[in-house]
Amino acid sequence: MLFSGLSMAQHAAEIKQKIGFVSAGMTYYTGKKLKTITDVTRSFYPAWDDGAYQKYMRRFGLDESKTPAALSNGMKIKYALALALSHGGSLLLLDEPTSGLDPVSREELIEIFLSLRDEGKTILFSTHITSDLDKCADRILFLQKGKLTADSALNDFIGAYRLAAYTGSVPEAAAPCALGTCRTKDGCTALFRREDAERMALDCRQPDLEEIMVHLEKEEAK
Repeated sequence: MLFSGLSMAQHAAEIKQKIGFVSAGMTYYTGKKLKTITDVTRSFYPAWDDGAYQKYMRRFGLDESKTPAALSNGMKIKYALALALSHGGSLLLLDEPTSGLDPVSREELIEIFLSLRDEGKTILFSTHITSDLDKCADRILFLQKGKLTADSALNDFIGAYRLAAYTGSVPEAAAPCALGTCRTKDGCTALFRREDAERMALDCRQPDLEEIMVHLEKEEAK
């Protein structure tokens, strides 16, 4: 396996210096000042860039004299990002970073992710909040029961499906091609591949990412 042209087997330590990890579940010593936590973290990274660290702390509005206990969930994520971006990392692994945040904080973080992308950072962002992916993802990797079932550009993934709404059940002629159905107040919706919808001349619309994933999960659960 290669990372930026380097063999993982031969350059594992060097490669790990280039990867930053941020998770909504990350915890710190709640009573320690951020400066103390940063000093410990800095010691693990020979390529630590204090100038970059100070830049991100200012950019995210973080105060080193505070403790994690004094930070909101959104600010904790920003602090973790500041640490992850301060040792020359070119790949950021974000595990549910917007989980549990209010809409305003989530929007602020999405804007940060987009600006980091503009700076040339690569971000692998795992989340169940599909609206966040709609706003910032270029590519979708869709996992079902631990298996990769889709890997494509976001627009290509969404464009491959159509959604039809029915009063009552799915018509018998269309049912064999339906990729999962969901109950609605007046009947149901059914997901179809675009080519099937066009071939059968179904009255459909373009679904959003969440609708696609919910219907595909319904199909997988059968």
